[in-house]
Amino acid sequence: PGTVIRGKYRIERQLGRGGMGTVYLAEHILLGRQRALKFISSDLSQDATFLRRFRREAQAATQLQHPNVVQVVDLDQGEDGSPYMAMEYVEGPDLRHALAAGAFPVERALAIARGIAQGLGEAHAKGIIHRDVKPENILLAGGNGALETPKLLDFGIAAMKESTTAASRTHGLMLTPQYASPEQWKGMASELLDGRADLYALGGVLNEMLTGQTSFHS
Repeated sequence: PGTVIRGKYRIERQLGRGGMGTVYLAEHILLGRQRALKFISSDLSQDATFLRRFRREAQAATQLQHPNVVQVVDLDQGEDGSPYMAMEYVEGPDLRHALAAGAFPVERALAIARGIAQGLGEAHAKGIIHRDVKPENILLAGGNGALETPKLLDFGIAAMKESTTAASRTHGLMLTPQYASPEQWKGMASELLDGRADLYALGGVLNEMLTGQTSFHS
């Protein structure tokens, strides 16, 4: 907390940590607006192939401006050379946490699915595929109710995972089993996937919202 990045962002607190890096809540000093900064881990930042993929995917994500997509607003490197992307900060739970209370009413489930489908439609029209649509990547802005807006997070992250290490190329880490399309299970490379993989995953998410359980479970 308090660290200033590139003279632009002041870190407020950590929001989360995962295999690819850490996300912080930060304030854009000049604009006075909150942003979410996703820093890539130091190990990955040393991987030239990964960095090229990161920049390509992040640059593509900046083209997406849709109410149902978390917007990427900046791409840069910290003082230590760690690459990061700055995104709009969405205040609200992700769909996974919201589903902890059980299945949704039909109207709410359809409204969320419709919003995500519209965001995907905009992305697919620009040739951008998400590849990992799941409840953890859907944020619910505005709280429960008529004003709730679903927003899809992390475009391109699944594609970037494919170029990290040999360990990450296993089926277990390259897809989310409950939502992965048949072509992903067959090992199709991420750059060959198209929007149908995203729509298949969204169908799985909709089923879970309606029933309270995933389509495939033991």
